[in-house]
Amino acid sequence: MKLLKTKLWSPLDLIWFKTTTVTFGLLCGAVFSEVLMEYIWLVAVLFFATYIKTVHFYYFSKKGEQ
Repeated sequence: MKLLKTKLWSPLDLIWFKTTTVTFGLLCGAVFSEVLMEYIWLVAVLFFATYIKTVHFYYFSKKGEQ
């Protein structure tokens, strides 16, 4: 049984997915703003780690590799 399935995203699917994730992030930030401000350095480190991983995957992955 395959846990994760490969999906080719259409532009409309990506728009909806990104909109929902941004909205979820805004809601979490509004609800947990005081808690997040205490750990802003951790949030920043997580952001940069995921950003670097995404850029690395985009530029250095071979075509067809996932």
